[in-house]
Amino acid sequence: MESYVNQGEQLVVALYVRDIKKSSEFYRSYGFEVLRDEGTFMELKWEDARLFLSEVPGTSPPPANLIGNVRIMVPDVDKYWHLANEKEATIKDEFLIINKAVKKYPFLKKYKKKVLAKEHFLYGLYFLDKGNIQDAKRNFLKAIKYDSKNFRVLITFMAPKLYIFIMNLVNKARNRIEK
Repeated sequence: MESYVNQGEQLVVALYVRDIKKSSEFYRSYGFEVLRDEGTFMELKWEDARLFLSEVPGTSPPPANLIGNVRIMVPDVDKYWHLANEKEATIKDEFLIINKAVKKYPFLKKYKKKVLAKEHFLYGLYFLDKGNIQDAKRNFLKAIKYDSKNFRVLITFMAPKLYIFIMNLVNKARNRIEK
């Protein structure tokens, strides 16, 4: 089939939001540009792709279970991962992706434990950084379950405040070296 419009305009997702100002600020903080703002309707752009936001008063709060996912290809994944953590966005898709991949490709099963250990450790660090030691320890315990020989995970689980102290010293030393 021959295309008659720009590929980025062919399929556009429209999201109904309770507060268009907060929603647009969220997307703009990640790099979306505003193409059109009509008060209760906004057209955002990421490269050639479009995203519509439409404010609908009385829209119910987001459901407890995830019902969708937005995939955006970026050149520096780590930069956006840190940005998401800074904005307290919860990223849980990795666990789902790992399980789906193993179901589809059983030979990946031998890598599953190592990947899950890493993901739970990183998720634990996220909670630790936010001061939520209970959730951090719960994730560290899961990481230990998948990789009981990982010394870093064991130490972090047993003494999270000591880990924070040590990492602060390491970061200060890095900053001095970089200057």
